[in-house]
Parts: sequence; C-alpha cells; structure tokens
Amino acid sequence: GTIPGGDLLQLLQTSQVLLSASLYEGFGLSLIEALACGRPAIAFDAGAVREVLAPVDDTLTVPLRDTAALVRRTEEFLGL
Repeated sequence: GTIPGGDLLQLLQTSQVLLSASLYEGFGLSLIEALACGRPAIAFDAGAVREVLAPVDDTLTVPLRDTAALVRRTEEFLGL
C-alpha cells in the first residue's frame, strides 16, 4: 500500500535500514529518501541502485535476486 508523506518521514527516521528487494529500480527514489533521512539502504543491484548507493557505500548493493546475500548483508550491518 501507500504510506502518507508525513508517516513516511517518521517511519524512515525511526528505521535502522531500508531494504529494497525490487527487481527493477528506474530512479531509486525510495533509496534517496532513506539516505536523505540519514538511513542506509541495502538493495538488489537493479536499475539505478548502484548509481545511488555506490557513492555512499558500495557494500550496500547485493547481487540481483540473491536473497541470501540481502539477508546476510543486513545482518552484518545490524551486527546480528
């Protein structure tokens, strides 16, 4: 569903990380919104993801469709 704008900002600010399992990301707006709120984003390497995340930290991008890598990288980031 859709999250209202005001709720989205609060949700991002209280989150530790944004996960994106999108198989195609044309622009990466959700990633940019998370970064703008000071939160990292971990995402499949699809579309514009690498262009958005690599300048921040190239380890935030995982191979496309590799859910195990997405989980592993998230757990590493969260220190689990």
